[in-house]
Amino acid sequence: MTGEQVLDFRNKGSYHGQLLNGQLVETHISWIVFSDLYAFKVKKPVKFSFVDFSTIALRKIYCEKEIQLNSRYSDIYLGIEPIFLKDGDWIIGGKGNKPLDYAVVMRKMDDEKRMDRKIESGEIGENSIVDLAHIIARFHLLASRINKKFDLLKAKKLFNDIASVPDLLDGVYKKDDISSEISFAINKSNVFLERNQHVFQRRIDYGLKRDLHGDLHCENVFLGNPPVIFDCLEFNDEYRQIDVLYDFAFLTMDLESWGRGDLSMLLEATYEKSFDTISLRDSAKVYNYFKCLRANVRSKIMAVKLSQTTDEQAKCRLYKSFDRYYSLFIKYAHLIGA
Repeated sequence: MTGEQVLDFRNKGSYHGQLLNGQLVETHISWIVFSDLYAFKVKKPVKFSFVDFSTIALRKIYCEKEIQLNSRYSDIYLGIEPIFLKDGDWIIGGKGNKPLDYAVVMRKMDDEKRMDRKIESGEIGENSIVDLAHIIARFHLLASRINKKFDLLKAKKLFNDIASVPDLLDGVYKKDDISSEISFAINKSNVFLERNQHVFQRRIDYGLKRDLHGDLHCENVFLGNPPVIFDCLEFNDEYRQIDVLYDFAFLTMDLESWGRGDLSMLLEATYEKSFDTISLRDSAKVYNYFKCLRANVRSKIMAVKLSQTTDEQAKCRLYKSFDRYYSLFIKYAHLIGA
């Protein structure tokens, strides 16, 4: 589907005979249309270095994969439905000669229960964190093990990509200052990875590299009863098949970025009781490295968005988000190897 068609689909589409008349949310790789009860996710016909949705056949495959992978820990994913255009009307589901596209169908969740919103409003409770920790631990325990060897060059490249940030933020931050800080962090990372590649490999040998979520931060959790995790990285196996602590570190880092170290520690302590990987030999230093890497990647994402945004209000929000993650990234970098 095209962007123009999605706008028409939002207004005129129907599901089970009910008009969507929905709200549209757009990401760089998807459109999501919300009706009163459902969310319909349509993949954009894009092709980047990390994702290929360029054909309808590929989009169908990745819709099916999204359902399969997210159903491991969530019941909000209802299935995949074809989208037809019949006599000017957009219809989700049913039969036809040739679907124009496919949609992942989900139950609509209350957006006010999204974890980042609950943190901002100060309405997050400890019971929700405990319940969430148990869900993550159970999912991690049952996830399939991955036996790919540790790749030192790939690990360095992933961390060192942060070097592009000073150019992205030229005029926003003092370039010399941020370049110096990032060079320091890259040097610390390179040395740590070289000295500890046997530790990362040992963790793989222990079976701690698994097929996980890959994008487990506060925006991808609803704190209902029970909490709901959603939107894993279905489109790139490498981003999702990772060390359990790298998956978990995204959420604890994110909580710390919001100034909620108390909730981060509660999440850690509860998770560790169910799936004790943090107390294993050398895990503490690896865990700090993973948190640093997560803050690194998140900083880069915010910097890219900042460089592409012209709206002043959006820029202000993104700047605050970048500052949250970047300051934490530098803090963690000073602790690498300690």
